[in-house]
Amino acid sequence: MDQNPPDERQPATYEGYEELGLRVIWQDERGQSLARNTALASVTSPYVFMFDDDSIAHDDLIEQHMRVVLGERFDVSTGIAFPPPPTTYQLPADHVEPRVAQTFDSGNSLMRTSLAYEMGGFDRNFDLGPGTDTDLGTRMYLAGKRIAHTPAAIRIHFKAPSGGLRVHGAHKYNTDGALLGPFPPPTQSYYANRYLAGRQQFERTILQFVTSKIRPEARRGDPRALARLAVTSLLLPLKWWRSERRARELLRKGVRIQRFDTGEEST
Repeated sequence: MDQNPPDERQPATYEGYEELGLRVIWQDERGQSLARNTALASVTSPYVFMFDDDSIAHDDLIEQHMRVVLGERFDVSTGIAFPPPPTTYQLPADHVEPRVAQTFDSGNSLMRTSLAYEMGGFDRNFDLGPGTDTDLGTRMYLAGKRIAHTPAAIRIHFKAPSGGLRVHGAHKYNTDGALLGPFPPPTQSYYANRYLAGRQQFERTILQFVTSKIRPEARRGDPRALARLAVTSLLLPLKWWRSERRARELLRKGVRIQRFDTGEEST
């Protein structure tokens, strides 16, 4: 899936991969959920493997996923992402062994194509903001689907500095793009309004604020970092209100998932 503007496209990049059966889909309208749904609609195999374009797969990654899904205990296998060398990241102790997953990662996962269709793919309300993985994972969980955490299915995630959601100002999962920008990101508030109770929404916002705004410099007592934190804290009610206002606009639109039997959008 290539969503670059027509005047920035480089078809030569894809030359030489014909033997892999590679098919490039050129998409004029940008949107992460739209791109994923468009690709899903083109799948002809019983299983679909989802992978990010800024990652490198271990040689046996797909095999590890298939072992899990073919075992029939789980409906979905979701793998792990390591940062590139020389970072020495280690999985937490409770994530080293296979188990029921706490998350779903569309950048490294495999499932039956029919399941992806059954769930309606990805909600297009997340096209320009973070959280589409979490939303689909939540919908699968609520539908009784079993998602496996497969630590042997490994990708190296480089996190490209440009492109993707960064084009739309979404630089990280739970941060804002400007001093007066909405916080949490509106799609995060949309998710919270759909699935969480009021107290849970409040606690989630505070946790997001603490983990994204209280940086190491502030903890070390750096005056500029503390001043920035104070200003951001004072602005939090306004930023939260702006996020909620946008989230409620998305809620009024309704969930925007795909009907793969007709190709139409369903709400």
